[in-house]
Amino acid sequence: MNRLFSRVAAGWDRFWFETQMVSTLAVFRIAFGLLTTVWLASFIPNLFEFFGPHSIMSNSDAGASGTLHSIVHSLHAEKHYHWID
Repeated sequence: MNRLFSRVAAGWDRFWFETQMVSTLAVFRIAFGLLTTVWLASFIPNLFEFFGPHSIMSNSDAGASGTLHSIVHSLHAEKHYHWID
């Protein structure tokens, strides 16, 4: 049992703390950044259909004129959360 624990502990230390090359992670981060940039650029042809005064949800639909609309603003703590005393 003690030998099994030692092997598990050594594997844990090797997995988390052993020096590794970071080139794979760097390539992944660059690829993810490029993919995200391309995804955001895909909004450009329809930008004003999503964001603008005559968009899917206009400012008047979102709430008080010109305020930022988000899920945080649509939640009301007294209506949606019940605190346990």
